[in-house]
Amino acid sequence: FDLMTILRTPYRIDIYQPIYYMIENFEQLYSVMNESLLDAISQAIELGDFEPTFEPKPRTVGDKHDC
Repeated sequence: FDLMTILRTPYRIDIYQPIYYMIENFEQLYSVMNESLLDAISQAIELGDFEPTFEPKPRTVGDKHDC
């Protein structure tokens, strides 16, 4: 359970996730709560997402980017 890894891992809401994260104990969760979440999010944005481990979403007629 590493907050920066979690924040940088891309996901899709329309499929089962290929990666799941778990805590070993509540101390891990409490330690994350003591960190500045906004700072961590800003850092994750600067570092960028990891490469996806899933196939790209198939495009369908009517997608916003269909021209």
